[in-house]
Amino acid sequence: MGTDSGSGTIGVDGASIEIIRVGSDVYFKADEAFWTSTAGAAAADLFNGKWVKIPATTQGFDSFAQLSKVKDFMTGLFGSASGKVELVGTTDYEGQSAYELSDSDGTLYIAAEGEPYPVALVGKNDQSLTFSDWNAPLDVQAPPSADVVDLGQLQG
Repeated sequence: MGTDSGSGTIGVDGASIEIIRVGSDVYFKADEAFWTSTAGAAAADLFNGKWVKIPATTQGFDSFAQLSKVKDFMTGLFGSASGKVELVGTTDYEGQSAYELSDSDGTLYIAAEGEPYPVALVGKNDQSLTFSDWNAPLDVQAPPSADVVDLGQLQG
């Protein structure tokens, strides 16, 4: 699979969103809580349990695409530090020994044992992003077409 492929799950205000990027297309599937809170009950009825397909460059959805490209994501993530970054020390983050780096926006945890990969990022508002499965084999496939709503076709 090419470098323009990836997958993952994010949580937003108690709702979960699965994301798959295959080439120039991004598919996401959100739970009923997400659709209800962001687009209303009718959208929840229409999209719940379905994958929504959009071009990766669609304005407003391009941030979803960035989440599935490690290089773009890391550049956006670590290129946005707004203050002096300090090494706080070594700590235990959810059972893993990690270096704690903080700035005015939040804290980055980096594995203190083995490869020094990012473990988690915790914002000052307690929103967090957890990283896992570094260097694991990646086999990303588009969802079955019967389970996909193609927004490009709906825009007519």
